[in-house]
Amino acid sequence: MSDTLNNYFVELGIPAAAFLDIPLSHFSFENALLAKPTLASANISHAILLSS
Repeated sequence: MSDTLNNYFVELGIPAAAFLDIPLSHFSFENALLAKPTLASANISHAILLSS
């Protein structure tokens, strides 16, 4: 799902370099928890979590 969303956003004009590698998870809440250290290390304090 992640690659599909990334490709969609790249088609909309968002540069591929804007995406961070986030560990794989089983559900959206786990995704948010696993992404937190990655976002913090990139000095990102706010994010939008997309979920199906």
